[in-house]
Parts: sequence; C-alpha cells; structure tokens
Amino acid sequence: MLTPFIDTADYQLSYAKAKLSPGFFLIDKSDEKYFFHSGGADGYSSIYYGGLQNGKGAVIMVNSNNTQIIFEILNAIASVYNWKNFYQPQLKATVNLTDSLLSAYQGEYVFENIGVSFSVQKEGNALYLKSKSANDPYPDMSEQMYPYTSEKFFLLSNKLEFKFVAAKKEDPINVMYIKNGDSLLKGIKK
Repeated sequence: MLTPFIDTADYQLSYAKAKLSPGFFLIDKSDEKYFFHSGGADGYSSIYYGGLQNGKGAVIMVNSNNTQIIFEILNAIASVYNWKNFYQPQLKATVNLTDSLLSAYQGEYVFENIGVSFSVQKEGNALYLKSKSANDPYPDMSEQMYPYTSEKFFLLSNKLEFKFVAAKKEDPINVMYIKNGDSLLKGIKK
C-alpha cells in the first residue's frame, strides 16, 4: 500500500513534492520517508503522518476549516519528539509596506493551469490569501501573507513564496507568481 504509483508534481499544489500510493501521499523529509493524508469537511480538518523507517507518527484533528494550526501542531510534535530533520524552520525578516502598495496587490488571481483562484485582500496593514475555488472544501480559509521584500511574500503554514509584478512596466500589478520548490505557477488578476 505504500508503493508510489503517481508523481503529484502537477496534481495538487500543496503536495508538489509528494508521490501517491493507494490511499497515501508519500514524502521525503531529508533522509526520512513519511506517509500522510489529510481530510476535512465543514467544521473540522485533520491530517495523519507516519514514518516509514522511524516508526514516528501523529494524528491531528481540529474543529476548524482553517488548516494552518494543523501544521504548527505537527511541527511542534516533530520538534519535541526529535523527528530527525522533519521540521527545519527558515527565519525571514519581514518589511513594512505602504498602504498604497498593499492595496495594489489586492484582487482575485486566476491560475488556469491548475483550475484555482485566490483572492488577496488587505485587512488593516496586512494582506490575506483566501481560496476562491468553487469546489474548495475550506471556503473560509484565510491566511496572512508576510512581506520580506516590497514584492515578495511568504506564509507561515508552508514553504510557498508569492511574488507580485506588473506584466508590463506601465501596467498596474496584475500577476502573482507562486513558487513551490522548483515549481512556478502564474496567476493573472481578474
């Protein structure tokens, strides 16, 4: 059941480095292999992780559509119980951006190649990424985006990086790139 048969590099954005076996996603975390799967419905979310070589694992269930906390809990478990190289935090300094620049990034960005749309909304002095997909099981999901340059942002829940640009110098901001490892996705502002 843990023999991979599909490489999900273009299958799902959040599992870009995983392979798929019958019922499990398989991922390499440094020199360890893990199997996992997530799920949820309106009002709850869950994930389980298990080590193929080390016997370590966790099951996490939360009463929320917002999955951000799940990965924070998983990384805390991995740190406390010494899961070798599972969680390797990256420290990034954030920068303060003007209200006018943050406002320029707002809008709905359509990623036609993966059939997903994201809304970027300014709330106070921060940007939030929200899913806009019609079939999204987590329609209320919202996560703060943190700027580390004037055009690049990151999330706390994963290693995705976001970059806002104008297609042409004279255009307003109308393109959002999402970088996930070696994958680069392009979304166009509606």
